Amino acid sequence: MFSVVICTFNREDLIEKCLTHLAEQTDKEFEVIIVNNNSTDKTGEICQSFIEKHKELNFRIVLETKVGLCSARNRGLKEAKGDYVIYIDDDAFAHIDYISNLRNFINLYPHARVCGGKILPYFENKKPKWLSKYILPMVTTLDKGNKITFFKHRTFPVGANMIIHKEVFAKYGMFNEELGFKV
Repeated sequence: MFSVVICTFNREDLIEKCLTHLAEQTDKEFEVIIVNNNSTDKTGEICQSFIEKHKELNFRIVLETKVGLCSARNRGLKEAKGDYVIYIDDDAFAHIDYISNLRNFINLYPHARVCGGKILPYFENKKPKWLSKYILPMVTTLDKGNKITFFKHRTFPVGANMIIHKEVFAKYGMFNEELGFKV
């Protein structure tokens, strides 16, 4: 039902922590597709080693040589077996009940086709003084509270935590590869 896609580029410092959080989910019925977007550091090796150490998990890695976030997202979509494609950034750490909560949401709202969730910043130490509530959204923070709410007034889920049913891609097309971050 769920395919988690992690598009990664040169994240040797954080990718293992991202994968560990997914491996520790209470609900284990999902797959993870890691799209290595032609990393030049040890990201690919770290991911492969993680997969080999956790053979019981449904994790796999693919290489996308066309650099760009949209190219990587499209590759993950092509590889995904689930009806819902979950995009999580390579520096994001999913809560232990992330998949379980998502499954509960889909059971409550079976017609939902696009949704997103809370994204809170992670600070290795304490929050920097200069990071005000006005600047915080620039570091991909999304917090609509703890109740289910709709995205309104031209607001949308953020790519670090967005869930899209495959029907949406069939109807509207894939990600525009002319957009997004490129190296």
